[in-house]
Order: sequence, then structure tokens, then C-alpha cells
Amino acid sequence: LTCCDGAASKVATGFGTAPIGQGLGQEGRAIGVVANFVNTRSREERQRRQFSWARQFNTPLFTDLKAATGADLENIVYYKADQTHYLIMTPTKTSLVETGCIKEAKPPAGTALLAAQNLEMESLRALSRAVAAHFELPTEFAPSQAVMAFDFSEVHRQEGAFLFIERPQCPPLPVCLAGDALMEPFWPEGLGIARGFLSAWDAVSTLQMWFKTQDQLMCTTHSDEAYRILKSVTAKSRDSMLKPEAEWQVDPSTRYRGFSLAGGARRRTSHRSSF
Repeated sequence: LTCCDGAASKVATGFGTAPIGQGLGQEGRAIGVVANFVNTRSREERQRRQFSWARQFNTPLFTDLKAATGADLENIVYYKADQTHYLIMTPTKTSLVETGCIKEAKPPAGTALLAAQNLEMESLRALSRAVAAHFELPTEFAPSQAVMAFDFSEVHRQEGAFLFIERPQCPPLPVCLAGDALMEPFWPEGLGIARGFLSAWDAVSTLQMWFKTQDQLMCTTHSDEAYRILKSVTAKSRDSMLKPEAEWQVDPSTRYRGFSLAGGARRRTSHRSSF
């Protein structure tokens, strides 16, 4: 069984897993804004191309955007759906305060930073419209869910990517976790999709080993070693942790630098002996 049912996986939780919270230590360190604009399906709109940018991969674009609109973003993604143009962006808390979208940078105790009473929705709509116009996108808001803001300063990840469910008189059921069910993405790094694909390949690799060997310890060690490296992949470390994409195959050793099943076994033995 492979769980890919998104963040806070109900399937994984049902099997008794306990995801670990990994916050940034302060509310408002990671804010997302979603805006929906009407898609009239004009010829120009049909020709519009989707895009996805992260600051570390195109700094000049984000510098120009801030100068033109006041929006200081870490990421921006544009999707085109049948009914709407869907814009997702991650502005800094400071820029939302400076543009009047957040009323108080430090709201009263008991009030969330992005609580309705602390948001100036007209300013948020104006900022979203300005960003859309900057990228020459339509600026007429959809009639419902026009603009939304949310805080994802705390994300969760599972302790392990592989486990066995055992019941009396039944063979063990191998369970893999992949995608957001394994690791919630931290948007500003722009690595959610990459980690999702990598974790899916890790799950396939582990299950291949299970079907071939039926060795629980070997499969768990294999999965733990791949997950150890996957958790270390960040925007800054990806080149040192990952091999060139042209080499990637299902086998983790073709994707992760330093992957070693023998090394994973030694780490597992060392971890157990420390208790």
C-alpha cells in the first residue's frame, strides 16, 4: 500500500503514524496568497502559458516585480483552468504589512496574524490584481474564492517512509508514504514537486526490494537511507545531495549522492545501540 493522500495523510494516521511538526519558529514566516481570475476563454487567454518561478532561480524577475507592485515574493505559480486563471504566490510578511494587506504586524494575543479582522481584503485584492497585471494576466476576480491568504509556517513530515502493518494470521502489509503524505512542502524552496517524484521513486524501489527479498529489515534500511538523504535536500544543498537528473532511475543510488545500503545498516545499528 502506498499512501499519497496529501498532507496530514488520513491513511497514514489511521495506521498509527505520528507526523513531526517542523515550524519556522515564528508565525508569518511563510505566507501563501491564492487569487482566482475569470477565464473568458478568449484567444489571447487560450494562448497564455503557465509558469512557475522561485526567487533563487530568477532573482531579477522578483526584483522587478517588487519595484513595480510592492509585492516581495519568494515564489509565484500560474495555472490556467477552464473557468479561472489561478495565481499562487508567497509574499513576505513585511511586504504585506507595507502594502496595507496586514493591519497589525503583531496582532493582540489570541488573534492570528492572518485572522479576518487583521486582514485588509481590499488591499490584498489590489495587490493580487497588480501582480496579475504585471504578468499581463486577466485581472477580473472570480465570483467565489477570489483571494485567500494562509500561513504555512509550520509543516509536518513523517518519521519514516516505510512500515509494516501486521495482523494475526496475516502476512505483513508493507506501507509506503510518498509526496505530501510523507513531507509537506515548504513553498519558498520550490522543491515540493521534486521531493514528490523522488519519494514516489523511493517507494517503488523499496517495494521492488520487498517483492524480491521479503526481508523486512533490509527493506526498512533501504527506505530509511533514501529518506535520510531526501530530507536533507534543500534549495541550497540539492546540487551536493542529488546526482545529475539525466542519471536518475528508480534505484536511489542513481539519484542520491552518498546512498549506501551498507551505510544505512550501520547507522541503523548505531541508532539502536544508543538506547
